[in-house]
Amino acid sequence: MSTVALALDGTAAPEAAVPRPVRHPLSVAAADELARLCGVPLPWHGVPTSPSAAARGLGGSTAPDTHPASDPAAELRSAGLLSAEGRPDAGLLEALGCFAAPQIFVDLVLGRPGGVFRAWHRLLGTRVVALARCGERAELGWWDDRRWAGELVRLVAPPASTGDVVDSVARLRVPAELLLGCGAALRLGRPELLAELVTRHDAAGVADHVRLLHGAARGRLLVTVTGVRRDGRRTLGLLSWVLLPDGWRELVPAGGGAAPVVAVDRVAPTDLGSRVALLVAAARR
Repeated sequence: MSTVALALDGTAAPEAAVPRPVRHPLSVAAADELARLCGVPLPWHGVPTSPSAAARGLGGSTAPDTHPASDPAAELRSAGLLSAEGRPDAGLLEALGCFAAPQIFVDLVLGRPGGVFRAWHRLLGTRVVALARCGERAELGWWDDRRWAGELVRLVAPPASTGDVVDSVARLRVPAELLLGCGAALRLGRPELLAELVTRHDAAGVADHVRLLHGAARGRLLVTVTGVRRDGRRTLGLLSWVLLPDGWRELVPAGGGAAPVVAVDRVAPTDLGSRVALLVAAARR
């Protein structure tokens, strides 16, 4: 029985017919050299990054490197990305061309205790080209968009569960001011501010849940999807997830009331592909 891979446009194809993703783990120094040779600016220039446990999202080969490459060109030749004469591979040039001039920009920031992992996915036609960085390790890759959902799951697969269950926040509706203000009050050590917010919103029933969302969080994911519609208008889509001990929660602005409300619902890593697909479809209209 053959398996299928689902594309972002909803079509399916036998998995065997979809080329496997191409991935090249690199040092940041080698990635910078590659960008220089190909004339492609890298998105992390000027963006602070630091090594952390989040490097697991890049796979075992991309753990923080305590011995950066002293010869980036030699590293690129060893990876098969440069010829002996120092010329970039033709397939690499095509991939970086897509990265530099895509139709859709998808940026992911995954924060966990100890550091930040960032990934930049670029879509042109049915091709996705991605760069990722954590500390001094990077990864360059590309794949058919029918593989995209699986690559997104790879990034947000959570660490082993602690066994704690947080069913009390499996589904929640919280005033946006309370959710944001609670985080600020906890960071500042100002319980009286939190008490005032709870009273203002008559939200004693959800106050403990909101504290749990902030205090038990093991990671946060922010995804932005931008593009230009057919009429020339720029679009922006946002996705925000919080990792609790028993899994991910999605935070979504919800209407229907006089004051802004945030819906908090349980999601699985496998849901990320469909969420990104919706934002990409909206950016393409």
